Amino acid sequence: MTANFCNDTLSANNFLQNLLISSNGDNATNIGISVGVLKRFNVSTQAEIPITAAEGNGTSFLNTTYNENTMACENFLLEAHYTAYFNESATTGEYLITAITADVVYGSVYPSFSTTLVSIAQKTSLTWM
Repeated sequence: MTANFCNDTLSANNFLQNLLISSNGDNATNIGISVGVLKRFNVSTQAEIPITAAEGNGTSFLNTTYNENTMACENFLLEAHYTAYFNESATTGEYLITAITADVVYGSVYPSFSTTLVSIAQKTSLTWM
């Protein structure tokens, strides 16, 4: 595991804060993704643990970080479950996206060495409301 791989490839920002969604098909009207339910996957218990308010739950997505001393990549995106809300335009009859929320499950990996190969599967879903 390297800092670049963690911070660039596995960064949750790539799928959450940097993702641009157009509400009506043009590039001028983009919608940001709102914070939904945030959880962290615990490898020891194989359970999803809610992220506490003290960690920022409900206000912002967590940043993916790399720890140089332990070679750990923390808070990378394991799952992102998007919900897109839309309404029909009264003037054109087109359906326009009005909001997007993401429920997120974060993970962390603690490899033994920087050259340790790690297999990571990410899960995503999209629900239209």
